[in-house]
Amino acid sequence: MIDIASVKTGLVKLVTHSIVFGLAWFYQSDKYGKAELDRLKTDLLVVTANAEATNKSLSAYAETSTKIRTRTVTKLIKVPEIVERVVYKNVCIDEEGLNLINNE
Repeated sequence: MIDIASVKTGLVKLVTHSIVFGLAWFYQSDKYGKAELDRLKTDLLVVTANAEATNKSLSAYAETSTKIRTRTVTKLIKVPEIVERVVYKNVCIDEEGLNLINNE
């Protein structure tokens, strides 16, 4: 025969152990969740710092490349002057030679 008192005691123990197990499980998962949240916050700070450093270096690169491009374009656009007639003034050439050169 089944003793009702022992069944009640067994059920009470089962329910109590289930509650304790559930609370322990919840506590551990909460503890793990907090640790995971802290790790994610730290990762977010690291990623943010890396993004800021990248933005700074990119802006410095853009500024430098703009300066270089400006200098390059300025040098490329500058056209040398066209000399129509060369006049040589040298002590070694006398006036007659200069007149011949200039009259050509």
